[in-house]
Amino acid sequence: MTIRAILATTAVAALILAGCNKDEAELARMETPKSEAAMAGAPVQHAPGEGVQVEPGMGMPSPPEGAVQPAQNNLAGGVVPPPPPAGLTEDGTNVSLAGVKFTIGNDWKKVPTASKLRAAQYELPGPGGAGEAIVFYFGPGQGGDAKANIDRWVGQFKQSDETSPSQELNVATLDKDGMKVALVKTGGTYSPAAMGPMVPAGEPKADYALFGMVIEGGPKGSIFIRATGPKATIDAQTAALEALANSVAKAPAE
Repeated sequence: MTIRAILATTAVAALILAGCNKDEAELARMETPKSEAAMAGAPVQHAPGEGVQVEPGMGMPSPPEGAVQPAQNNLAGGVVPPPPPAGLTEDGTNVSLAGVKFTIGNDWKKVPTASKLRAAQYELPGPGGAGEAIVFYFGPGQGGDAKANIDRWVGQFKQSDETSPSQELNVATLDKDGMKVALVKTGGTYSPAAMGPMVPAGEPKADYALFGMVIEGGPKGSIFIRATGPKATIDAQTAALEALANSVAKAPAE
């Protein structure tokens, strides 16, 4: 059974699905809350700071040059240290990062990263115009948990129908090789977040979509992957994004 079936809009609150293939891990949990508020917990806050750069959607500020760098961080606030060298390697469509391996889409084009907080960035072709998939890695114990990041990503989207009182989304969790892969899919009008005081928030983009995932429990910390773009393009790339999530496994020890 594909993740597309898992993420399809449904009125069922929770389903347990078995994989059709012995190589595919059992789906651990599925939720389809109808609003962002249905996901428990208050929105995550981060501390303001002059000269602090924030990666859109991550709420992960990097300190200005020369700033004192704390040893620990969470998404709830504070200036974080620069991420460690990503150590990302690629062999065709096979990617390894922080002790985790996964497979990207055949037609994804790697492009220069727009921020030092990004481990990799890809352009996603599609009928609606180019989308993007961004891979984030901040190091062991860094980056916040899956729920905090999903809340933040979804918070950048609003229903295209402004009369709708809530943001619809679909979330699911997969068990993959002893790790948890949290998935989220939503759409609507996308308002990119600001990258600090020098780069304001982007103009709202109607008819956009999000397919995001957080890989937790990896040997060297969590990995965050966020794909956004015109809805038609993300829809066309859904099979590749599903395949990526299903391919997650621990990389051979170095």
